[in-house]
Amino acid sequence: MAAVETHSEHPLGAAVVGAARERGLDVPPAEGFRATPGHAVEAIVGGRHVRAGRPALSGAADPGRADVRRVVTDAHDAGRTAVAVVVDGRPAGVVVLADQVRPGAAATVAAVSAVTGTPPVLLTGDNAGAAHRLAADTGITDVHAALLPEDKVERVRALQRRGER
Repeated sequence: MAAVETHSEHPLGAAVVGAARERGLDVPPAEGFRATPGHAVEAIVGGRHVRAGRPALSGAADPGRADVRRVVTDAHDAGRTAVAVVVDGRPAGVVVLADQVRPGAAATVAAVSAVTGTPPVLLTGDNAGAAHRLAADTGITDVHAALLPEDKVERVRALQRRGER
């Protein structure tokens, strides 16, 4: 997965690559990288097609893969993000990630809310469990999860039309 994520612009991709390198893991070159924002990244690594992304789009929903579905469900229920890895069209694994809230994040959210007079809104592509865990840790109450990039843009425009900023 780290090889594919080497070319990704997503912060989670950078975190995966960084963690692999910190552990001294080999991160082979990836060719033909392609990103579908909000869905997955894919590339050819060592002659194999590797895709990492949303579990629902990766074959994790395959009825024959109860083991993969269980890992994904458990991750989401625990407020974590599950990234399914598919190699040559077959589910190969699930990487489970968790956001680390920075110290002082809740105080910063409260300060921004006080300055603007408006409570913040969390618009995220993360699953609902991960989004609500992060929101609870930072004091955000208005949460919209599982959004694609274009959904986030539309939500921001809707807020702007209502005079929000």
